[in-house]
Amino acid sequence: MVHIQRGSGAFFIVNAVCRFTVADQNTGVNILKKQTKELKIMVKQGTTVHFIEAKDVIYIESIGRKVILHFMDSTTEYYDTLKSLSETLQPGFYRIHRAYLINLSHIKYYTKREVHMSNGETVLISKYRLPEFRKMLEEKYSHLIQ
Repeated sequence: MVHIQRGSGAFFIVNAVCRFTVADQNTGVNILKKQTKELKIMVKQGTTVHFIEAKDVIYIESIGRKVILHFMDSTTEYYDTLKSLSETLQPGFYRIHRAYLINLSHIKYYTKREVHMSNGETVLISKYRLPEFRKMLEEKYSHLIQ
């Protein structure tokens, strides 16, 4: 059984299936939360809907009206805004630039200009967001630093 709730422009589906087809032609994204608290991103492409586990996304890039989900060896592109994804994917993701949202669990290391991700790619850090990014990392991983 699938239970659907609508809230703040996104659909949250409990016990969702992995793939299904919808009747409308709308393209967009919705975030799914299963009862196990695993976060999934629902990507609509035409009449097909794909469910992608958020933990598999290395980072998200925004170009124009499209967002691109970057994985270890592939990408997925569709229409949505980085703002809506950023609000929904907190606290595991962090917006380090107006065009990038990164998965904190896939950071290898960072410099004052860029973040190096687990897939070997680098993502630019906004000079205005760098101090907040450093502070957030220090708070999140303070138990590892002595």
